[in-house]
Amino acid sequence: MAVWFGCPGTGPVAEQHSRLYGQQRRETAQELAARFLRSRTPIQELANEVNRRPAQVRQLLLEAGVRTSDATCLRETVDETADAVAHAYGRGRSMRELAHETGIDRRTLRLLLAQAGVESGIPPATSYSIDVAPLADAYLAGETLRALATSSGLSYHVIRTILLDAGVPLRKRGGAQP
Repeated sequence: MAVWFGCPGTGPVAEQHSRLYGQQRRETAQELAARFLRSRTPIQELANEVNRRPAQVRQLLLEAGVRTSDATCLRETVDETADAVAHAYGRGRSMRELAHETGIDRRTLRLLLAQAGVESGIPPATSYSIDVAPLADAYLAGETLRALATSSGLSYHVIRTILLDAGVPLRKRGGAQP
């Protein structure tokens, strides 16, 4: 399959960085791989640092032989990548977080999720293996949804959905109710 991550022609790309061929491509791929493996920077941030599209950085990392089992989802095949994305999404990662970490365009992420048999959108709270009681108690004690999301590693929307599904009355935006 051809390059399938991202959309061609999108993103800020400097003219001098538009095409890479042959030895220059291999050298650039090796430099990016060394930088990525040293810092484990999310692909989106690495792409911004080197002024290239995330899809191109991702492809160059794959060409350099980089494979990971973490949130960047750099896998050998499209099926393995789809499974890794589905697993991360099922654990509460938002589409925005996945796009940032993996460098995969959100539209492509939706296609990968569909390929893995997962519907995009917020999964029901019952699909998470998380105890709702401590979340509900913390929220009712005044903790914000954002703080709960940060401490649990789930997205804001997932926390909100879990609490709503559990019947917890949510405060209005902007602070605690009097």
